[in-house]
Amino acid sequence: MRFWLLLTLLTTSSMGFANKVYQWRDNEGNVFYSDRAPTHTTAKERTIRSSSAPAPTTDKPAAITLWITPQCGANCEAAQTMLEQSKLRYALKTADPSQEDSMLAFFNAAKTLQARPPILIIEKTILKEFNPAQWQSAISQAQTTLKAGQ
Repeated sequence: MRFWLLLTLLTTSSMGFANKVYQWRDNEGNVFYSDRAPTHTTAKERTIRSSSAPAPTTDKPAAITLWITPQCGANCEAAQTMLEQSKLRYALKTADPSQEDSMLAFFNAAKTLQARPPILIIEKTILKEFNPAQWQSAISQAQTTLKAGQ
């Protein structure tokens, strides 16, 4: 449900390349997204990149892919924030346990059935355990190598 709400926000917005979205959790841990900050609780402001951005001109897959799940929580949020702050272009993919195809794609990308999101793939390197220092180092290195190759 939350994934579809976020997808709806992404596809219906016509305010440009990046849009502000607010994210918060209720007392039961459910995640909500809105284009307006809630008055009853504190929310995180997120920048969502619109799908109206120009498509790449090649069929080459994204050099960086972040895999998350709808229930991933703080680790996925932190990983996504790191990538947003890096300004690197990346693909965000969701491994949804209710959709067999997405889970098969996730396990195929992770190259193991033991991985749990978030996982970060930078070119051929797969980071399967969320370790903020290690991930930040890998993202910093990607900023240098990927921007040099553009």
